[in-house]
Amino acid sequence: MVVAKVKKKLLYKQEKTFFFIIFLLFLYRQQEKQYLCTQSN
Repeated sequence: MVVAKVKKKLLYKQEKTFFFIIFLLFLYRQQEKQYLCTQSN
């Protein structure tokens, strides 16, 4: 029972980290686009 609980917690943590990384990448891409737009003008 305890092992299952710990596994669930770890999975939850991994999921959160995964989404966080995707979120950061998304923000980075947005910044990149803005930067390219300002450069071309």
